[in-house]
Amino acid sequence: MSNEDMQPEFSLPEEIRNLKRKYRGRGVLGRTFIRACLEHCVRYQRITCYFSSKGLLEWTETLPRLIRGELELIQVVFYQLNDPNDLEAIKQSHDPEAARRLREEKIQEVLDFAIFVEDSDKATTQRQKALAWLIANEKLELRYVTVTTEGDSRDLMHEKLGVFHFKEGLQVAFEGSANESYRAGYKNWERTKVYKS
Repeated sequence: MSNEDMQPEFSLPEEIRNLKRKYRGRGVLGRTFIRACLEHCVRYQRITCYFSSKGLLEWTETLPRLIRGELELIQVVFYQLNDPNDLEAIKQSHDPEAARRLREEKIQEVLDFAIFVEDSDKATTQRQKALAWLIANEKLELRYVTVTTEGDSRDLMHEKLGVFHFKEGLQVAFEGSANESYRAGYKNWERTKVYKS
């Protein structure tokens, strides 16, 4: 049997195979690492301290894959919402009648809602509607973590890590300084270590 015969049926795309072991810098995480992994993965799991609907901007190019079912699910575990109004969108997605109406929304409208980059009230409202739609349609699962301590009430669950799952059980994991947000991926100075299976 040759080495060629022993190759797995699926191998990671070249841009995933060529990922660096570390990323450090301003705005490099989203453009070079997150975007590539989201383009090819089938599932994404994330633990982060802070989350907001503006984080959908980091997934803009991935939302069509998510809606078509090529990306099964994004799961995010978070400690704190950056925008308290996001809580209303999350509640709406769990209300049976509101969730039914959300599931009837046209897909293109949802995509249009999510891509408003500016920080206007309208853009925030549109992203929150997209957030509610993704949850109601079981494309996004959010889990809230509480920290129970006997000490300081300001203690945080500050860990930040994630796993991209690819076909055939292949995985790319990462840990670092970045929250699941547009600023972390495209604006902030962040560092991340990457681990490939």
